Amino acid sequence: MTYLEDFKKNPLAANPYMVITCFDELVRTKGIALIRGDVISGLSKDEGQAMLNTLLNTYLVEQFFEKVRKFNHEP
Repeated sequence: MTYLEDFKKNPLAANPYMVITCFDELVRTKGIALIRGDVISGLSKDEGQAMLNTLLNTYLVEQFFEKVRKFNHEP
């Protein structure tokens, strides 16, 4: 994750502030995926946790995911 303004200036040079990794090896057998969020710089642990919670809620809660769907399919 990076700041939108940094990405707009130069997508290839935008500094990451948090890296999120999804480990999906257990999806097929256990029906779960493990998520790891690593704060790289510029964020506190609490800010990183809030960002990760917001991201997960946006994709996992149907009413919030509608915004993602609309953004991807009706920009």
